[in-house]
Amino acid sequence: MNCITDNLRAAMDSLSARYNDSGISEWGSSKEKIDDVLSPNDWRMKEIIKFRERIESSDVSRKQRAINKIRSELKRLNITDDEAKIRKLYEIGLGNNRIKAITGIPLTRIDQQINEYRRAHSGYMKTKNFTTYVDALVLLRSGMDVKPTSRAFKNSYR
Repeated sequence: MNCITDNLRAAMDSLSARYNDSGISEWGSSKEKIDDVLSPNDWRMKEIIKFRERIESSDVSRKQRAINKIRSELKRLNITDDEAKIRKLYEIGLGNNRIKAITGIPLTRIDQQINEYRRAHSGYMKTKNFTTYVDALVLLRSGMDVKPTSRAFKNSYR
């Protein structure tokens, strides 16, 4: 999705001409937010708001595409058992809520499986799981079996 339109370019170009004929800044200091400088009815502000909405919707669709690709990758790897899915996604660094978004498994069951996994591998997971959906997809596709004790895993959290 191309979020930058010709109207947005025109609005931004008009804002870059900040100085009037006398060389005095019309917009104030550079630390002022554009929302404070332009009125809500200004055409430039309307274009900026539309741009923000396009960015937000593209982020949501990008996240959903990544989730769908992770699901298909789990199918390709023949990981159909819920416990195996939880373990695999947890091992590559996804947290409980992201595992739930991908698998649809209730959080209580995910928590239970992860706690059992942690007890079985004491001292195994000392860091929080901050892996994004796209990072998880790359790890699944690459076939890397990243363990939290490996150097690659530890370096990814620095």
